[in-house]
Amino acid sequence: MFWNMTTLSFVIPLLFLLTGLAIIVAIDPYISKEHRRVMELIIILSVTLVVQNVWEEYIAAGPPNWFLRTTLAIYGYTVRPVFMVLFLYIIRPGKKYLGCWALIVLNGLLHLTAYFSPLVFQIDEINHYHGGHLHSVSYVICMILLAYLMFQSFNNNRSSQKQGLLIPLLVSFMVVVSVVLDKRVGTMKQPVTFLTFVIVISSVFYYIWLHLKFVQDHEDDLKARGRMQIMLSQIQPHFLYNTL
Repeated sequence: MFWNMTTLSFVIPLLFLLTGLAIIVAIDPYISKEHRRVMELIIILSVTLVVQNVWEEYIAAGPPNWFLRTTLAIYGYTVRPVFMVLFLYIIRPGKKYLGCWALIVLNGLLHLTAYFSPLVFQIDEINHYHGGHLHSVSYVICMILLAYLMFQSFNNNRSSQKQGLLIPLLVSFMVVVSVVLDKRVGTMKQPVTFLTFVIVISSVFYYIWLHLKFVQDHEDDLKARGRMQIMLSQIQPHFLYNTL
């Protein structure tokens, strides 16, 4: 039975964390509608990715099911880089990021070849996974998008407090480490991949980043109003004097 306590100990905390995050995002009055939609999409995709991880591992441990396992693997490899683009919409909303979406489409098309070619990966008749010549394409695209995410993070924080870069830097570090660990684990039994764990945790971190950004903008607004009031208090006596 694949649904043992070890599997549940991986899955239940992640689902509880995502459920709590979904409730907080839904009732939070301080984030914009665009950011709320992006966060909701991140949460939904995170849940599907956790389910995909566990379901694929369950299929791998059971009787051979070539089509279902191939489909689940394609979905997992295709959706992981999508999170890097969604994090971009949190850092710098309002842009199209067409080049990034082109990489996502390319990644998806390459993995779809698993239905008829071992170019990226292949599930054989006895339910074993075999990586192809392009088996690392999903991770490579993740790294490219992650580098672009960091570029946009630095670009967006050039004139603001540098503390705003801490969360994007931490997320980038965790993603790199998780990719390395997943590559080292390889085809060993793993109910939830390290990258999936990091994506869920990063979703929470970027929600925290949104609130830190809101607090920073609010403080900047208060400082601007304070400077304006000081200027008005200096101007008004001179204006009254000149009028008299």
